[in-house]
Amino acid sequence: MLNTSTSYRFNGYYLLTFILFIGMVYISNRYFRGSQYAAVGLAETKSYRINSDRAANVLAILVNEGQTVKQGDTLLVLSNPALEVEISKINKRIEQLKQEQSTEDKVTAAELAYIEASEGIVVEELQSDLQKLEAELKLNEAIYKELNTRTSTQINTENPKAVEVLSLQKQLQKQKEAINLKKLDVKQKHEVAKTQFNNQIELLSKEHELLVAQQTRLVKIASAAGVVQSVYIKNGEQVDAYAPLLSLNPLQPTTVIAYANERNRENFSVGQTVSITAQRNKSFFTTGKVIGFGSVTELPSILQKSTAVKAYGQEIFIEIPSANNFANGEKVIIR
Repeated sequence: MLNTSTSYRFNGYYLLTFILFIGMVYISNRYFRGSQYAAVGLAETKSYRINSDRAANVLAILVNEGQTVKQGDTLLVLSNPALEVEISKINKRIEQLKQEQSTEDKVTAAELAYIEASEGIVVEELQSDLQKLEAELKLNEAIYKELNTRTSTQINTENPKAVEVLSLQKQLQKQKEAINLKKLDVKQKHEVAKTQFNNQIELLSKEHELLVAQQTRLVKIASAAGVVQSVYIKNGEQVDAYAPLLSLNPLQPTTVIAYANERNRENFSVGQTVSITAQRNKSFFTTGKVIGFGSVTELPSILQKSTAVKAYGQEIFIEIPSANNFANGEKVIIR
């Protein structure tokens, strides 16, 4: 009987230990939603400021404080006279270069035509003389044949006329080669000038694109739906570069601050895409991107499961799309 009682006590001890272990695992898994890859967090809205990219004049303010705006709404319009003048100058310079390039094309075409015409006269004269000599040579050979002084129509290279014909042929060939060289030289110079024009136009076009992009940014657009919190400027006012213009409160959270314990911290990295689910409603779901890490800190009271034992976790900052169903301060699960 003693051994049986002792055995029961030992069995009860191990059973109690096992139950406590299972309970600790359950509490830990329940707190972190039962996954070593999960973390808890809060969806938050943070107001953001819209600043001026450069010194500018305020042309129009299209919103008021407290007004609700939609994504893509125009908030205000700025202008920069110096920027507009610079864009105009570049436009005129590009047009001027294009006109100069067109003129260069016409000049080159005229030079080629002149070479063809002027040198062609010499070629025509040589060809005319050559035809006369060849005709005389054929006539002489025909006479020789009739008199039976020659039995072949082959040109006699010892004949002065034949020598003159060969000389004239060589002269004509050299004249044609000279014309081709002159034309090639003109074409090469034209190609160099054309390349220079194209390079200048390309560089100015890129500069023009950059300036137009800067001008476009002078029209401030709402990047997400929200409420205008503050307007810091007035119509007609001159503002400095990077001066705050107005601030907006997004209607939906744009950031999630997650809290990971030591076990699952290593499962998150900057740039990683994570899934985010509302704790109250699993159908409220979105994806986000990890943008950084904070320090190990005590969890906000809304995330604490017990007031007696405080929980801690490392902050993980996650950027989420503005189009979501989360409420400000809502508890979410991140995986």
